[in-house]
Amino acid sequence: MLGGLPNKGTAMGDWASQAVDAIDKTVQTVRSKTVEPAENVSTSVVHGLIASSFVVFALILTVILVFRLLQAYVPGDIWIVYLIMAGIFTAAGMFVWSKRRA
Repeated sequence: MLGGLPNKGTAMGDWASQAVDAIDKTVQTVRSKTVEPAENVSTSVVHGLIASSFVVFALILTVILVFRLLQAYVPGDIWIVYLIMAGIFTAAGMFVWSKRRA
């Protein structure tokens, strides 16, 4: 070392590798504390949205199925089927309304 400057040999290469290692370690630390949790949250949100859309779709198809079955097997006019479906939805609504503060 001459005048406070490092030699051009191994000391400069060692300093450069230490700097690169420090930067790499800092980037990995920041990534593990910011990017990975955000990635996990966004993945969970996407999976939840997909699952909830499947559930909503299945519920709609179930309501259509019940309505068609009632229409096919309940004798009389169509208003009887509407009355039965209204009773089912009213009972379900009253049940959910009673659980709103539980």
